[in-house]
Parts: sequence; structure tokens; C-alpha cells
Amino acid sequence: MLSPQGFAGEIRLARGALCPVMSPLAVSRGSGGRATTVKLKAAGGRYIVMVLGPASGGAYSLMVSDDAPVGLTEASSSAVISGQTLTVGKIDAAPDRNYEVNDRRLLMQRQVENRRAELARIAEQKRRAEEQARLERERQRLEAQAREEERRYAEANRPDNTALIANAFIGAINDAAADQRRQNIANQQLNRRLADIRRQIAAKQAEQRAASEASEARRQAQQASTGQERRQAIAAQASANARAEQARAAQAQARTPQSEQQANFEVGRSFVPAVPQEAGAARGNGGTQLVQRPAATTAPPKRSYPAVMEAISGCAPRAKGRYICFTSGDSMGAIIGPDQASGWRTPEEWVAFVGNCSRRSPAIPLTGGAVAWACGYGLSGITRIDVAQKLGGYVQGRATFYCDPQENYCRRRTPTADR
Repeated sequence: MLSPQGFAGEIRLARGALCPVMSPLAVSRGSGGRATTVKLKAAGGRYIVMVLGPASGGAYSLMVSDDAPVGLTEASSSAVISGQTLTVGKIDAAPDRNYEVNDRRLLMQRQVENRRAELARIAEQKRRAEEQARLERERQRLEAQAREEERRYAEANRPDNTALIANAFIGAINDAAADQRRQNIANQQLNRRLADIRRQIAAKQAEQRAASEASEARRQAQQASTGQERRQAIAAQASANARAEQARAAQAQARTPQSEQQANFEVGRSFVPAVPQEAGAARGNGGTQLVQRPAATTAPPKRSYPAVMEAISGCAPRAKGRYICFTSGDSMGAIIGPDQASGWRTPEEWVAFVGNCSRRSPAIPLTGGAVAWACGYGLSGITRIDVAQKLGGYVQGRATFYCDPQENYCRRRTPTADR
């Protein structure tokens, strides 16, 4: 029993040897200055009594009844809680000199019980997890069994879908045919574009050929003009020389031999021929006369050009009446067939439409169904592709031309001809 004086007392009672492991048993609070009592039946061991007193001043008395043999030790510590002093005392009920050993035994027992409880909890968790896994496996088994039964039922009640399969097959065939038609249309459009490109190339080649021919004509005209001017200069020089000779002969008739020699010396010193001269001795009425003659001119040797084969166009057969055709200026080739656009259905239409062989020969049949046409100009310049190699055979009847490697549409039939 706690008897406070001037404050509200409070008693807290716990069992245990140490504060960290003590077990709270009872709490009693008083009001005013009334006494506070805590009753319990001691089970042995050590008890801790905590008295909450005033922060300053006042007094209290603590009395333990003799219902059980107990002993009260002095307060071992005190603390201030909310302005009040908490005094901790120890009460030994049924004092036992081995109480420390007993308390340790109790602590160990509690630890063992806690461990057993932990192991039991772990075992329970494991059991629950195993049970959950078993239930999950059972659920999966039941679901698989249900799916298998549904599959069997669906297979047993499946309608005859032969017509559906046939319709799907026919639809696939129609789709393939539509794809083929679209591909044919795309090929035709591509061939048209290629034809346009080839026509542009042919026009450009014709323009280059015309420019080359005009340049050659200008060169020949310039050469002819230069030769004419040279001949006129030689004739004018010869005429001037003749007039000088006539003047000197007239002067020689009126002079003495000494004055004639001096005059000849003066005339010879003042006369400068424009071309190499030949000196000839001719005797006139007054003595020896020098005759000036123009030297003979030698024309430069003509250029000799290498020999090349004649350019050709040709077509090689492919499957289903189709051909692949090449020109001497196109190594890619064009697809020719009955399903193509106009101008691309037969090799004959193609060679007339493309126009690469403007002076083409009659068709030359080759082995394996191939056909070729000779074009009338040599393999040089922009038309240097030998189509015979594309066709894989020797083409008879090809002419030989003599061309510069960079010359376009060369038609020179001799090594030294101008064209």
C-alpha cells in the first residue's frame, strides 16, 4: 500500500530480475492524497515495485503486507517522469538465495518457448505454402482436364469444313492470279519507262552523232581551206619570183659584165623566198640567170584506225514465248513477250520500236531460237557492247569497221578513211 502526502501517487508492479525482460503485472493510481493499494498472489521470484512520486516536496510511505514472506530492499534508482520522481524498489517474495539462477532459468525457458513458437510459426507457414501449392496443382489439373474435355467435345461436334477449305484454296488461287496481273501491269509500266529512257538515249545518241558528223565536216572543210590557202600562197610566190626574174633579165641586157654581177648581187640580197628554192643555171643574152622554183610539199601520212566488229542487236528466247533483248548500248536487257505493251511483244516489234539499228540488216537466225540484226556501224564509243556475248554464240555476216575507241557510230570501212 502506498500512502502519499500532498500528491497523487501511483504504483507499478512487475515481475522479473532485469528491467529489459520484466513482465508488467499491475498499475494502481491514487487521487488527491488517498492511499493506493496493489494486491497479488506472489508466485515466487523477484518483483519490481515502481512508485511515482512528486517532482519536489511531499512524502510517501510504502507498506507491504505480511500475507506472504517478503523482503523489501531500498530503492535502486529514481527517474523524473512528467515532473514526478519515479522510485524503483525491489521486493523479494519467498526469498531464495538462488533467485538469480532461477531467473536465468526462467529467461532461458522464455527464450526456448519463443524459439518453439517461432519454429511452429515457420512450420505453419511452410504447411500453408505446401497446401497452397497442392491446391494450385489441383486447380491446374482440373483446368487441363476441362480443356481436354472441351477439345474432345468440339472435335466430336465439328462440322464438315471441306467446302470452307475448298473456298479458301480457290480464294488463294484468285489472290495469286490478281498478284500476277498486278505484276504484269507493273512490268509493262517498267518496260514503258525503259522504252522512254531508251528513246531519250537514242535521241541523245543521234544528237551526238549529228554533232560528231558536223564537227568532222567542219574539220574537213578547214583542212580543205588550209590546203587551198597554201596552194594560193605558193602560186603567188611563184608569180612574184617570175616577175623578179623578168626585171633582172631586163636590167642585165643594159649593163656591163661588172655592173651585171653587182646587180645580180643586189637582187639576190634583196630577194627572200617564202618556200625552199632550187637553183638552176640558165644563160641569157647577158650571162648566167638564177631560176627560183617552189619546193615540192609532202602531205602528212593519214591516221590508221584499228579494226572492230559491226554492232548488232539481238534477242534470246526464254520460257512461255518470252525473249530478253539487248542493244549495243544497253547491257541490262528488256523483257519481250505476248503480254507486254505494243512494241514489246515480239523481237521484230522491239528492234523497230527501239531504233538502235536504224540501218539494220535482215534478221540473222542463231542457234537455240535466238535472232540478231547487224546495225551498220562499228563497236566503239557509246555502242561498244558486243551483244553476241550476251546471246552466247557466233553471229555470221558481221562487217568489219575501223574506228577510234571513243568514236560514236563509226562507219569507216578502211583503216585510213576519213569517215
